[in-house]
Amino acid sequence: LLLRYVNVSDPKIQTIAATALGKIAKANPARSETQQMIPTLARLLRSPHAEVCQAAVVALGEIQSAQVLPLLQSALRNSSGDVAKAASVAIKRLKLKVEKPQPILAKPIPQRLSRF
Repeated sequence: LLLRYVNVSDPKIQTIAATALGKIAKANPARSETQQMIPTLARLLRSPHAEVCQAAVVALGEIQSAQVLPLLQSALRNSSGDVAKAASVAIKRLKLKVEKPQPILAKPIPQRLSRF
């Protein structure tokens, strides 16, 4: 239902839809539906309206996937400074999430080895 609003010609509605998609992605980062948002948000990046592009960049930044990195990098070249800045912030956040080390779960030491 929400994706229907992305295709309307009104940039305000597109901005609201992109923002909503970003909130959904943030709340459900690992869901397959979140990955399916990427092509839709990529289309919004090509909008002639800076506010739509910026909302799409922010939403893409909420998706924890390496697939969004090339899209965010292309947004760095957007003529709008706000879009480029949002892309830079999103890339930094994404890289921190990707590079964040996973905790190592310690296994209990077997009783027979614990004396040494």
